[in-house]
Amino acid sequence: MGRHSILEINKNALLYNLNLVREKILPSQKILAIVKADAYGLGAQEIARLYQKNGIDFFAVACIQEAEELRNAGISTPILVLSPFFEEEIDEYFHFDIIPTLTDFSRAKTLSEKARKMNKDVKAHFKIDTGMGRLGFRWNEAKDEILKISGLKNIHLEGLFSHFPSADIEDDFSLEQISRFKETAEILSEKGIFFHYKHIANTSGILRYNDPYFNLVRPGIVLYGAYPSSQMSAYIKPQTAAVWKSRIIQTKKLKQGDSVSYGRIHTLNQPKEIGIVPVGYADGFSTLNSEKGFVYAEKHLCPVLGRVCMDYFMIDITGKKIHTGSEVMIYGDEPEIRVEKTAERTGLISYEILTGISKKTDRFYF
Repeated sequence: MGRHSILEINKNALLYNLNLVREKILPSQKILAIVKADAYGLGAQEIARLYQKNGIDFFAVACIQEAEELRNAGISTPILVLSPFFEEEIDEYFHFDIIPTLTDFSRAKTLSEKARKMNKDVKAHFKIDTGMGRLGFRWNEAKDEILKISGLKNIHLEGLFSHFPSADIEDDFSLEQISRFKETAEILSEKGIFFHYKHIANTSGILRYNDPYFNLVRPGIVLYGAYPSSQMSAYIKPQTAAVWKSRIIQTKKLKQGDSVSYGRIHTLNQPKEIGIVPVGYADGFSTLNSEKGFVYAEKHLCPVLGRVCMDYFMIDITGKKIHTGSEVMIYGDEPEIRVEKTAERTGLISYEILTGISKKTDRFYF
């Protein structure tokens, strides 16, 4: 048990969630599974192997280093890197057969020159910013830039994509983004520029704004058993794929007036028995759980007392049959310890909670 905790990952739940997504999309649409950030903390290599065996069409990662790790783990499925590249990384794209994202003419020119020198063609996806305000060609400027790039040698314009910033809150802006995307793509097609794949839908987009105009979708957090937002729980019911567990390392009886943890922010108004859990913010259990969090110990819901430490947190076990060695469930399927509930209590988001679990925590797949 690495650093006194373990993340148990259910392969059947991962497959169930993948099939849920398949049920939500059209026969003409393929799936690009998001496995960046180590598959949201659950382990990209193991999950990519599982999904590859079950016919996934594409994977997407955040950087070339993540793509290399998948190739070295035996993943042969096409991999798209969602971020633009730095010039010194270009060789790796060719060596590992990775699809780059293009967001400007300068990088496209550099990529073209490298491909010509190597006498190779390279597939690329072009990202347009339809309203995220982050990466990509600004949508109303993208047409001219992509037209210029289309004249470069050895680049195959395989995909065009964008990203929703607010599909999870179901606002009409997502529809405006789709309109902007279509306008850009249609103007380019009139100029003789076509893309084999067009994609915009993340998990929330699949559930609420899945337009048949697009033939590729990008599910992420729902594959791992969590919701992008509370609103999305009305549209899909994934199975919890990961359960984070530890054990009580010590119990202790404290008297009225005693305090618990740093800063003495919790002073007992009556005698209590506490259990000490050997997990802390170094493991990914945020200090924002201090005085707010709950865990299950021997199936009893127990509140977190005092401030979460680097390596420990304390829980109230008064009147419960809990002892040294008792199992503690930190995140799991019980309503009060789902990652969404923890996010609601702490002000974090589910993505941050899952990806924050330390890599020093052992992953066990079953």
